[in-house]
Amino acid sequence: MCNNYWNDKFARKKYIWGLNPSESAILMVDDLKKEDGIKGSLLDIGCGYGRDVNYFNISGLNAYGIDKSPEAIQLGIKQWPDIRLICDDIFTYNFKSQKFNIAFCNFFIHLLQENQRKEIIKIIYDLLLDGGIAYFTVSSIDDIDFNLGEKVGYNLVKNERGVIKYYYNEDAIKEEFNIFNEINYKKFTEKHYHDYEHEHSNYFIKCKKVNR
Repeated sequence: MCNNYWNDKFARKKYIWGLNPSESAILMVDDLKKEDGIKGSLLDIGCGYGRDVNYFNISGLNAYGIDKSPEAIQLGIKQWPDIRLICDDIFTYNFKSQKFNIAFCNFFIHLLQENQRKEIIKIIYDLLLDGGIAYFTVSSIDDIDFNLGEKVGYNLVKNERGVIKYYYNEDAIKEEFNIFNEINYKKFTEKHYHDYEHEHSNYFIKCKKVNR
């Protein structure tokens, strides 16, 4: 999801999360080393300015990123001129026949409403090749922010900036990602340093597509 809030934030804060890869990106690459090695094509959904896309390319993947924010995409291309970033909406963009071995979706789908979350999970599933893997990072109900702000629905919290976020528990993970044949997840705590030092409690979810 990209609205004026996020585009304006990138315009003001620029490289808000720095240029190093996210912890989730590092977790994903480490996990791939245990799988069949680091190879193939990858799509980063909601890639922002592409810091993780750059890391994936360096790690040996053929990585692409898509984000709806023009400000974010411009920042990424300015920093890494050869990076492959698409400025468009994942819900409507036509990938034609292009498929990917890996999908990566970090801190994105929990910003969507329930129908949109279901839709994007299906989109990602369809974009994967058989045997492909999708990695998601989402907020946990154990995150400190879950008890702050205004409750606007089941596990939905609106913070002081007006951003609505869905917080996952294990049941929600099993229900929303059940299109995939294999689902594994673990909880982890990630430190953030933008604005001020703080940390978030998240789920790192790994889903595999195996045609029945």
